[in-house]
Amino acid sequence: MKQLVIIFTTILLLAFMTLPCLAQQNVINACVSQKDGALRIVDGSSQCKHKEDAIFWYTGNALNMAQIAINKWFPAYTTTSIRLGDSNGSRDVVFDGINIWVSYGGNIIKMRPSDGEILGTIPNVSGTMTFDGANIWVAGSNAVFKIRASDGAILGPYAIGKPAYRLAFDGANIWATNGTPFASSPNTITKIDASNGDTIGIYPTKEFPGNVVFDGANIWVNCAVGNKVLKIDASNGITLLAISIAGPLGMAFDGANLWISSGNNSTVFKIRASDGAILDSFNVANASEMAFDGANIWVIGMSTLNQPGTITKIRAADGFILWSSSTPAWPTGIAFDGANVWVTNYTNNTISKY
Repeated sequence: MKQLVIIFTTILLLAFMTLPCLAQQNVINACVSQKDGALRIVDGSSQCKHKEDAIFWYTGNALNMAQIAINKWFPAYTTTSIRLGDSNGSRDVVFDGINIWVSYGGNIIKMRPSDGEILGTIPNVSGTMTFDGANIWVAGSNAVFKIRASDGAILGPYAIGKPAYRLAFDGANIWATNGTPFASSPNTITKIDASNGDTIGIYPTKEFPGNVVFDGANIWVNCAVGNKVLKIDASNGITLLAISIAGPLGMAFDGANLWISSGNNSTVFKIRASDGAILDSFNVANASEMAFDGANIWVIGMSTLNQPGTITKIRAADGFILWSSSTPAWPTGIAFDGANVWVTNYTNNTISKY
């Protein structure tokens, strides 16, 4: 008993000896074991060992002594990686309100989010995806595919005559960017009737239109080679604004603002949707795809192919970086399911649940 008292007293003394430093920096660095999830506090990410993930989080304006006493002064680290198969290629992920859908290895996988159980596989269909309230839409070569979410039945492909790169739903129509990173890129966006797959219109964009999102009234398109972000009237396809951003990649809408990542300079921009004003910018290394969870923006950082990337949680209200960690492998897609964030890891055939 005496030894336990000595050990406990020593731990408390060490904790309070480090409090001035923590209070000053208000940031905690830690390393988490990939094997058993064991967490240890360190001075910086360089102290993490092989098969340990580096994470950090901010504690706010002050440390809570009661939380420190019961070892609950850091957020739970609950990452789970689910193996999808034997080959690489987990590319994109989307949530349908009930289940997670993953584009993996030339197929589309339907997965139960609670435990990662694979509920079904749609073969020979693969690409980036969006959900229209009842169906999963998949971008394909010169066509888009429509899959009924309830039973996985393929209701289309619908030919559009141009490669589909990214998709968005505006409440009635599917918008498909027609971009490739090559000189032959069509540099257009196609509007498709979600009820029957008919092409309604094809509208010009800048070079290499990529990510696309809907803000409730307008369509926003990233043109990575053209270094522009376009605001397009969803009713007629007319470009309303063209905002200059170097190499825009990921996009997310938080209900009032657009968040745009620039991989060229590792920056995330916050843009007011109403007038396109750039409100702020934040540094996130290799910033790429993003998702909004109702309060925060989650950003994946794509590193070199075959190398782990990062995932960063940013408070949407003020851009405060709440948390960041490395990913198990090269991250490509991200989605929020109402409780957890999911990230596809292209080069190790897994998907991670945060």
